[in-house]
Amino acid sequence: MDLNISLANVVTIGYYIIAISTVIYVILDNRPPLKTLSWILVLLFLPLIGMILYFYFGHNFRKEKLFEGKKKLDYKEFSRLVSEQSININLHKGRLHPDIQSKLKVINLLLANGKSRVSRKNRATVLQDGKETYESILTALRKAEKHIHIEYYIFEEGEIADQIKDILVKKAAKEHVVVRFIYDSVGSWNLSNGYVRELQKAGVRTEAALPVRFPTLTSKVNYRNHRKIIVVDGKVGFLGGINISDKYIKGDPELKVPWRDTHLRLEGDAVNDLQLIFLTDWYFLTDEEIAEESVYFPGSEIEEECIVQVLASGPDTDFQGVMKAYFSAITTARDSLTIVSPYFIPNEAVLTGLKTTAASGVKVRMMLPGVSDSKLVQFASQSYFEELLESGVKIYLYYGGFIHAKVLMVDGIYSTIGTANMDFRSFEQNLEVNAIIYDRGIHHELITQFEKDLERCKEVTLEEWRQRHRGRKITESFSRLFAPIM
Repeated sequence: MDLNISLANVVTIGYYIIAISTVIYVILDNRPPLKTLSWILVLLFLPLIGMILYFYFGHNFRKEKLFEGKKKLDYKEFSRLVSEQSININLHKGRLHPDIQSKLKVINLLLANGKSRVSRKNRATVLQDGKETYESILTALRKAEKHIHIEYYIFEEGEIADQIKDILVKKAAKEHVVVRFIYDSVGSWNLSNGYVRELQKAGVRTEAALPVRFPTLTSKVNYRNHRKIIVVDGKVGFLGGINISDKYIKGDPELKVPWRDTHLRLEGDAVNDLQLIFLTDWYFLTDEEIAEESVYFPGSEIEEECIVQVLASGPDTDFQGVMKAYFSAITTARDSLTIVSPYFIPNEAVLTGLKTTAASGVKVRMMLPGVSDSKLVQFASQSYFEELLESGVKIYLYYGGFIHAKVLMVDGIYSTIGTANMDFRSFEQNLEVNAIIYDRGIHHELITQFEKDLERCKEVTLEEWRQRHRGRKITESFSRLFAPIM
């Protein structure tokens, strides 16, 4: 009996030593206080499991191990253009169009720190649903003559995936088009080996990004390649919120609702920037440095004026590009700010920016899901509603399906469409890509769609929100505690 008691005491003491050491380690990791407190709560509520979660998924050593060798491709011409643009924009800012001058701070921030080049000669086409997007993608793929580059977070087998596969197989096997295909190992977990082998057999080069051992768990807490990119012949590019999945056309079989999303087709100089991001990711996965710049970066014949910055962001750089792009757009808004996001879990900087901007008299509107594929995230998101409403932010919940678009519009001129949500994962952990467009026509088109979507929304009022059930308030507050590590 004494031996059992003694052993139990030793185990208990040992456990507490490990637990306290882990908490101290979390504190010494010098993360943002909110994220540190969230991990401490996990360790307290889920003692043993919490320690396993933190040491396998939470500590930054995995980020360091993954990305310490991720070197950017050294395209000297691209680097030179970025440097020259930083100088020229500031020297000649007085000659710029007033619309562009008003957003010069944002342009310079992304140019200098995010290495996001400014391109002028572009044609941007907004694609407002799955059907329109897939038709445009399939058409572009069928016209490919030299190469096709595809990179997706979710590539899900079905009718759309089969159509893409048939085109890629034909292009690679019969037309000698070079095809490279990157898919995220967690987001595309259900992509079968048979599908991939059929592509490989035809000559398509495939790579799974950031493979992990426990997909169900790590899909929520691990670093992911969340990008959606297609580049055809270096002339046509696609990016946005739409993955490859039949639910964008047929609806979600689990939610029993259609998905509403937004994508973007680019032609012109901005496609070079999208190409560079893909080739950088390909290099990271394969160590293949592609130097045939004339093939992959051909000259553009587009003469239309549409200013675009393509921004890559992720844990492979200390510059939080997406977060800072959102923050700078929010805090420099003068007249209007419109946001659409499926997952809204802001950090303190973005939250304060939204409240300050709205309180200063700027018209701030947000469209968020009324129907969501993640109840925990939705509860956490809604925990911010009261303070936003008190500051004057207008909030609309979309009930026409699941709103999955990631769009932000400012002052009639600035718009961004991309893969990044307004949450901690997109700000810090995921590889993302957004296009920032300085163009009144694109802004008008996106605002017109927003107004159309409002017809399927319900506005959240402060008085009504304060009267919601106490149990729901508790659930929201509890969910918010875990928001930084979702």
